[in-house]
Amino acid sequence: MIATKLRTDLFYDQLVRESGCSEYLFTTNPLLVPNGLFQRLNKAVPAMLDLLDTPDYWNYCVQQDQWSLKPHPMKRTDFTGCADFLVTSEGAKLIEMNINLPGKVGLIQTLGEATQQLFGDEYKQYTNLNALDDLLTTIREALPTEVPIAILVSHLPASSKHQPHYRYFSDELNRLGLNTKVVPAREVTITAGGCTWNNQEFGAFINLVIPFVWEGNQDAFQPLNALWEQHPDLFFPNPTGGMFGTKELLHYLDAQRHQPNAALWTDFVLRANMFSDFDTVDELLNAYQPAEMVLKPLKDYDTKGVYVQPDRALVEQLFAERKADYMVQEFTSSVQLPFENEQGERLLSHSLIYRIFFASKQPMAYQGYVIHGEFNG
Repeated sequence: MIATKLRTDLFYDQLVRESGCSEYLFTTNPLLVPNGLFQRLNKAVPAMLDLLDTPDYWNYCVQQDQWSLKPHPMKRTDFTGCADFLVTSEGAKLIEMNINLPGKVGLIQTLGEATQQLFGDEYKQYTNLNALDDLLTTIREALPTEVPIAILVSHLPASSKHQPHYRYFSDELNRLGLNTKVVPAREVTITAGGCTWNNQEFGAFINLVIPFVWEGNQDAFQPLNALWEQHPDLFFPNPTGGMFGTKELLHYLDAQRHQPNAALWTDFVLRANMFSDFDTVDELLNAYQPAEMVLKPLKDYDTKGVYVQPDRALVEQLFAERKADYMVQEFTSSVQLPFENEQGERLLSHSLIYRIFFASKQPMAYQGYVIHGEFNG
């Protein structure tokens, strides 16, 4: 126990020392995924993204009228983000897909390097060791320029603890040959060739403002709105990925099981419906019993507003008050994993999530994480 604790402390201290990010919790236990499942997931994610990168899905998203930022056509490089799978006794089930640069993206390679250095590589299969190189290839394709790049970030309170991560991400990209700087998105001044901030000119933008946050707080991001309107081709990734990545995606995939390549991904997709598919709450309850439900707002992040196996009263309330922006997905049990929290208490997870990061539709890095405690709302 003492040796394990020492190694845990060394692992965490190295991550903090390297990145400056002290707010994140990491476990030293690697998540070992069966090779067959790993290979199948790495084929399923690009196949699902290919299905979403079609005029049919674009038209579907536009018709739902759930997006208030101006949509702009997606390029292959814009399909950069992450897919989250619930690990179950039957394999893995897709619970969401974020088509935008996800949180902690700058730390992914560091996690792999620190793990290998401190704990060895018994299986010779550690992942993430080339993640930033893969991401850099996509960035250079999306922004083929040598001009300074602004990494646009949110000023809102929820993002304050992430500022060290943003700076670390910028430093890592600069180490690889880019010229980037972290810039508060609300402080930019638009120019003919891009924008300025603190008397420095920028001709391209890496957007780290979560599209749902931006779209839901447009008054707070007026300069960013104007920058997007004037220079959409200078953004990576395209924030229209937010429109592509609402929870409607889960319903769309469920309805596309007849597609020619569906065999690659159908067993990773659960049954899912929009609330608006049902005329009455009784219709919904005939299709799904409360014990079979996970209720999700279309634009949640950090699991806000997600309800697992809700009671009937909550189903009726949400159906009455938020029918237009909620959906229901079939419930399935997760594999549970023992872990230690920051107080050193031994706990059992509620859910085990396997996250696959992708760039230009191709998997590039992986992360496991646990959710514990009360998981409703």
